[in-house]
Amino acid sequence: MRILIRWWQSMSKREDPALLRFRAVLSSAADTHYYRPWLEAARLLGPSQRKRLTTLSEALACVPRVELGWFLQHQDEFQGRHSLDYQPPLEHPCDPVPRTAIVAPGFELKGNVRCFEPRDVEGLLKFGPECLAGPADTLLQMARGFRRGRMALPTIRHSVVAFSDLRSGLLAETDRDALWNAFQVPVFEQLRGLSGELLAAECEAHSGLHLCARDAVIEFDSSRHCPELVFTSLVNRSQPAIRLATGWSPKLDDSVCACGTRHPRLVDLAAVEKARPMARAAAC
Repeated sequence: MRILIRWWQSMSKREDPALLRFRAVLSSAADTHYYRPWLEAARLLGPSQRKRLTTLSEALACVPRVELGWFLQHQDEFQGRHSLDYQPPLEHPCDPVPRTAIVAPGFELKGNVRCFEPRDVEGLLKFGPECLAGPADTLLQMARGFRRGRMALPTIRHSVVAFSDLRSGLLAETDRDALWNAFQVPVFEQLRGLSGELLAAECEAHSGLHLCARDAVIEFDSSRHCPELVFTSLVNRSQPAIRLATGWSPKLDDSVCACGTRHPRLVDLAAVEKARPMARAAAC
């Protein structure tokens, strides 16, 4: 069984925006060494052939899953002709968005949000951010420097937004504690895809990460004893990433969140090789 998560999208078969975007990704995938043979076998190389796909599920089923590790080790096989011009938005959990410094390039600059290099301490101090956002490992490195007195950001008094990813999984509790100890502000986690696509985000209730993939498709593939998170980007035509099996088994909570949102929450990601024996034991 394959579970497809698309909470934000219209279910209209005629005007499904995700299907339209996925057709564009397939167009780019047809130019890659890896995907072209599969699309040729499925008779999806031409625009008119791809237009016959009427649902996103049908379109995804035409492409086999690929292991994330293999994808990362053979990226030339997935290289397309387009350049990546996608700028992921921050989507801070609070409104209005506080003055925020993202210590990573390429994000959308909107309102009070600016991007900085992690070593640009002078620029950060001049900007005076109330919130610090960026990849979790970068923030943890800054936290260590902060605690050792090597740098100081006294204006951080609102929050820290930590980006976890599909390579490392969710933020460990010890890392969350380290960020709190260094900055003394609430920590909000956001799980992001390979190009920065927002997949799930923590709200002010701090009870898991709400699934909110707008620029990607999340599948929970249960065909191999335990659910596995499978990722497809709807924005990266430079290096199409279609049905990447991440190696993470999700734990979801579909109860109503304290914030009032009914969207399911991601409360844990366990490595599939560890989760699979547990799933087999439970089935016995």
